[in-house]
Amino acid sequence: MQPSSSRYVTRALSAEEATFPLAYALALHKDFATFERLFRAIYAPQNLYCLHVDRKAPTAFQRAVASLAACFPNVFVASRPERVVYAGISRLHADLRCLRDLEGSSVPWRYLLNACGQDFPLRTNLEVEHLGNATDADAAWVVVRTPRRKAPPPRNLTIYFGSAYVALARPFVEIPGVPGSMPNASWEGDLRAIKWKDMEKKHGGCHGHYVRDICIYGTGDLKWLYNSTCLFANKFELKTYPLTVECLELRLRERALSQSEIQVDPNWYF
Repeated sequence: MQPSSSRYVTRALSAEEATFPLAYALALHKDFATFERLFRAIYAPQNLYCLHVDRKAPTAFQRAVASLAACFPNVFVASRPERVVYAGISRLHADLRCLRDLEGSSVPWRYLLNACGQDFPLRTNLEVEHLGNATDADAAWVVVRTPRRKAPPPRNLTIYFGSAYVALARPFVEIPGVPGSMPNASWEGDLRAIKWKDMEKKHGGCHGHYVRDICIYGTGDLKWLYNSTCLFANKFELKTYPLTVECLELRLRERALSQSEIQVDPNWYF
């Protein structure tokens, strides 16, 4: 059975969405309540979801995630958990594990997006899908530290420093040895809205508080988030700033249901 306070959308809201499933790789390690709000916001029955739980996460958290996954036929826990170190290569390995699991699925997903448990979407499933329709697959190679000096990258590729978040076309995921692609490879692409502490002059400051120089959004950040063109924003803490998440959740759900081509179930409204 589904979580008791569900409000989950249980049918594809349009024929277009039903025939264009997305896949998600979600990296999790704490704060189940915040993650569950993220999950509910991005859940659609035609999509596929891989939940990677950090191997060092508390047992209670691991059990909670597993229990949630068991409620849905299109959700599963990654087959082999990684012990993730913040900003380390293990974070990439966690995503690659989900990519491998998702690649073998019979669900004909078209694009994959990765996220973490403190993200929240700023766009509806239909709007995310439209981005996928407009996206080209540009190669993104991963650099791994080795004891010896590396040769120049193949095919005249330029190595860059950029975001850990990507949107991957399924044919590109299936290319051996190439882990992904993204529609905008710059640090400030259209995938994540993040307020960095050293960029306050540009974003106007954080109205919550900073953790590792990233803003945990407060209610004063809502206008900035509403105006963002990104697909997701990072980071949120439901316990600390519940209204920030609840306002975004309500706004997103109202927009998603207004786009629906089917009769809306009253239970889908908050």
